[in-house]
Amino acid sequence: MIERQQREYNWQFTFLGANIDAFSEASSIGISAISTVPYDVNKSINTYNCLSSNVTRMRNSAMVGDVVENFYTDDERKDMI
Repeated sequence: MIERQQREYNWQFTFLGANIDAFSEASSIGISAISTVPYDVNKSINTYNCLSSNVTRMRNSAMVGDVVENFYTDDERKDMI
């Protein structure tokens, strides 16, 4: 279902996982590694702030007609792990 929504409707999915193998779990349901973050549960506030930044980037890209890319920067990843 995720792959269909991505392909047909250009939906974006992010997988956030604490205390699990986030990359393995995300991959098993069709979510790419670039859109996956294994975060430290003690950094939940940072994680949700970075998620907000990611969504803002995607919305801004969509508003101006650019390609929407769902990714986290290196600095954001450092803030979450």
